[in-house]
Amino acid sequence: MKIIFLVLLMIYTFFGTALADEGDSVAAPSAPADSFYASMEDYFKVSEDQIKACQPMNISEEEMPVVFFITQRAGVDPQAAVIVRSSGLSWMQVADHFHLNPRIFFVPLPANGATNSSYEKGYGAYKSHKNRINLSDADIINWVNLKFLSEHYGCDPQEIIQMRSAGKSFRIINSYYADKKEEVKWDLEEPHEEEPTPVSKDKTDKAFEQFGNMNHGMGGSSAP
Repeated sequence: MKIIFLVLLMIYTFFGTALADEGDSVAAPSAPADSFYASMEDYFKVSEDQIKACQPMNISEEEMPVVFFITQRAGVDPQAAVIVRSSGLSWMQVADHFHLNPRIFFVPLPANGATNSSYEKGYGAYKSHKNRINLSDADIINWVNLKFLSEHYGCDPQEIIQMRSAGKSFRIINSYYADKKEEVKWDLEEPHEEEPTPVSKDKTDKAFEQFGNMNHGMGGSSAP
């Protein structure tokens, strides 16, 4: 009796574990493609490995576009900016290290386009044509992501400023435009079939009548 109990216990343990593993595999969906990283790869022409290399260096997700923006303009490897940044310098100091003018960060906006937003202070310095523009890390992150996303998706920068002012992260903003892009792409790949324009009977009769007159005038070969 004791042996039978042990055998039943082993069978229960085996199948219980197998079912649990199967349940875990079903419950864990595959991760969706990362559209924010894909957008960076496409816009900055960098690889997935270059993006991943930023993560161990404590470069936040929204700072990654800053790394690639600076190094793209400076003509250096992204790892160079990461190393300089990790030494404790601000992004403004990193840009200065690579001899970049801070004006490259700005996006032209209409009058009062940055009013009552996190872009207002920096844009005021830019429009005043001051010789020395000092931007905080938050300023540079905001401006670089604004430039990156508005140019990548060809959208109005004002829309992004409004979403950012509403507390949206740049990942969420990117997802919004990526989804819109997919909808447009799907619509182009699956065009709606249009009903043919109906032709009135009168027009059809007149067409046949004209054709008959033309045929009569051609003087075709006579029947034997």
